[in-house]
Amino acid sequence: MVKQAKVIDQLIELGYKPKENRAIVVGNYAQNLSAQIANFFSGKEFYFLQICEDEILIADFKTGGKIIKDKIMVIKKADIKNVKIEESGINDKVFINLKDGTEIKFDTQQKELSMWRNSGTLTSENLWGDKNWHSDNFDETIKELESLGQEK
Repeated sequence: MVKQAKVIDQLIELGYKPKENRAIVVGNYAQNLSAQIANFFSGKEFYFLQICEDEILIADFKTGGKIIKDKIMVIKKADIKNVKIEESGINDKVFINLKDGTEIKFDTQQKELSMWRNSGTLTSENLWGDKNWHSDNFDETIKELESLGQEK
């Protein structure tokens, strides 16, 4: 279990300005059902995605919530052309398209079943596992992601 407050405190110490309640769990992008099955059996890697004032941060969960500065992917909001979210079964696909033509892809587990899935286990806020910050933050984080890069 990684506490959201612990992650935010570390990011602030590293000089970032994380937005409150704008973090979710993301995983390696699986292009098809075969890749999804392979991820299931080989132990899919999970990361947390945190929206900050000026950037989106992607960091590894393997460290038990300890943030390692040189292991954070930093995506400047100013570099984002658009973000697309597509429903795919019980996951959503996240496509972050940058102005230089790069596309960054992730899967994220939908909030409704997170209590029984890795996204809920990793972000559980209590012993029973029925409250997790992935689920609590999901709707608003997805909404804000989709708004990035849109012409004003």
